[in-house]
Amino acid sequence: MAANEQWKEFALRKMSEKVDVSTLETEREQLKKHLRQVTGAKAKLTDMQDKLDVSVNIMTASIKTCWTCRIICMIRYLNWRIRLQILIAR
Repeated sequence: MAANEQWKEFALRKMSEKVDVSTLETEREQLKKHLRQVTGAKAKLTDMQDKLDVSVNIMTASIKTCWTCRIICMIRYLNWRIRLQILIAR
């Protein structure tokens, strides 16, 4: 019974004591600040990726246009060579 009484007194004493949570609150504020920074960085990276996607699309369109122009020039050049050979053969 003495052990139960001591345990009961110990438990009541501990329950009546105040717990210092200031370090936990400080850590919580630091974590919130870090979360805001990470969220901002994520938003910035997402924006940069969107801009990069647009640039890649423009570049791809330019390359396709360039290849189209090259093909047209090659066809005209070959046509010119054929006509030249026909004129020389006459």
